[in-house]
Amino acid sequence: MVLFNFFGCVLTPLVIIYAIYGYIYQFIRGKLRAQRLSDEVLQPESEKTGVNLRKESNVTKRIFLILVSFSLCWLPLHIMNCISLFAGQFSAPAVVVAVFLSHANSAINPFLYALANPRVLSALKRTLGVRSRATVGVEPSRIKVQSIAVVSAIASTMASQQPRDYIKEQLVISDVS
Repeated sequence: MVLFNFFGCVLTPLVIIYAIYGYIYQFIRGKLRAQRLSDEVLQPESEKTGVNLRKESNVTKRIFLILVSFSLCWLPLHIMNCISLFAGQFSAPAVVVAVFLSHANSAINPFLYALANPRVLSALKRTLGVRSRATVGVEPSRIKVQSIAVVSAIASTMASQQPRDYIKEQLVISDVS
């Protein structure tokens, strides 16, 4: 049953998913390369297609990162189960580390999914004061003021009756200014 679980329910689906994502990534990369090599004048529609392809490529990379983290966290435990079937038991620390890794995947996933969202990532960068190309000419104090405005808007909405509208309004104001 252990071998069936590993090969049928873990390894085979992982290999298939990795193959599919590899194919998707290569397909998108090929399209982007073909678009760059094109000597034709770009029409507005083809520019939009290029932006969409780049976004799809970034999403594919992010999902691949999530998949790799899943593999790194769960495969050690499953491999240890298979090996222990034939070679005997592992030491207690090795088992604890493998179980810890499998549980760590559940703790890591929310952060990976949040960081996979470009809006969450940019808000986190603004909050931490990380300067991007778009904010190179902007004073650091202005970035921190915007972050503080967002945090204070969220805090003040806890007491208000319409939190969603207030937060939206504050976020729009801080994005515009």
